Amino acid sequence: MAPTRTPGRARPEHTLTLGVDERGGRERSLLLRVVDGPDVGRSVPLADASVIVGAGTTADLALTDPGVSRRHLELALVDSGVRVVDLKSKNGTLLQGARLSSAVIDVGAELVLGKTTLRIEDADELLDVVESPTLGTLTTRATSMRRCFGLLERAAGSDVPITLQGEPGVGKGLIARAVHERSGRSGRPFVEVDLSAVADDEVIDALLGPRGAFEQAQMGTLLLDDVDGLPLPVQSAVARAIDTGELPRGRRMQARVLAAVTRDLDGEVRAGRVRADLRDAIGVVRATLPPLRERFVDLPDLCQAILRELGRDDVLDRETVQRLQGHRWPGNVRELRHVLMRAVATAAGGPLQVTIEAPSMSPSLKQSREQSERDTLVELLQRHGGNVSAAARAAEVDRRHLHRLLKRHGLRGS
Repeated sequence: MAPTRTPGRARPEHTLTLGVDERGGRERSLLLRVVDGPDVGRSVPLADASVIVGAGTTADLALTDPGVSRRHLELALVDSGVRVVDLKSKNGTLLQGARLSSAVIDVGAELVLGKTTLRIEDADELLDVVESPTLGTLTTRATSMRRCFGLLERAAGSDVPITLQGEPGVGKGLIARAVHERSGRSGRPFVEVDLSAVADDEVIDALLGPRGAFEQAQMGTLLLDDVDGLPLPVQSAVARAIDTGELPRGRRMQARVLAAVTRDLDGEVRAGRVRADLRDAIGVVRATLPPLRERFVDLPDLCQAILRELGRDDVLDRETVQRLQGHRWPGNVRELRHVLMRAVATAAGGPLQVTIEAPSMSPSLKQSREQSERDTLVELLQRHGGNVSAAARAAEVDRRHLHRLLKRHGLRGS
């Protein structure tokens, strides 16, 4: 008898993270991935709920191959491996060249349906990170970033969602685009949405509506920036769309989702600010990007790359580099870029003088205003338990405007 499908059952967490897993004896996280055919690169996690493969809009792994039936194949985890059942498809399913009706297979096995080849893969192998000095056109010398590049280089070829975590300004957007360019979707749209700039009452339409971001990114890659700051009900809707591939009005979501966050998702789940189903949906693979102060070995190369982008071929002398390495760079690579942009602008074609503006001993009127504004925002957040929506209502300002102010001052709410 074919395994039964449990309606509405949420899939358990399938998360790959950098670092050592000390939980010994954990179960493997398996993926079903298209390795050949029209939909190469597409994949779906295999969980304890069965997975349907087919050409229909309700399939968990929806294929465009005309030789695939609407409900072609069903797979489910069992103690001895993965049980595969052909659902009386028109063209059948081949395993090692022979047509099957039901079988139990393991990692590495390949199934052929129409012109499509599927493979069972062990997603946890991504944890054995091989360091890489490059990710597309990006380069690094820092061990911590080489590990991130190694993980992302290997994960780029699949369709699993990836979460990029790091401080503001570390380059999450740039790295997300590099992942997109290394994937099988590189010729398709890359759509980035800054969710902190979208009002609460507009975010569902902005993401899931007929002309929303999920629709714009179809067959391409969608980067959700600040997704951990969404209201909890919206988090649920986004998680459901990513996990099931279903959009309103019977449409299918066929975009690969990347997420950029600044806070630790596990800690946010424990604090009740992020839903567990959203964390699981966006974080099949998670990579934590180190701040610039932890990879000063990259600073000279970063400076040269940024200067080339700005039309300069200067090579910074050792004294300047050492001075830059002595700064903490709270704004990370974004702050470094601004410092170099200012140096280029003030040089006006002449010799380059790179300086970091130190805070004045006696604050200017502008600095006093900035500090006063920050203190007001902190007090407002504390009064409303960190809830940005409640704080915006109390202050009679738009939530989107309040988010921008908070972001400018390095503050975060829930």
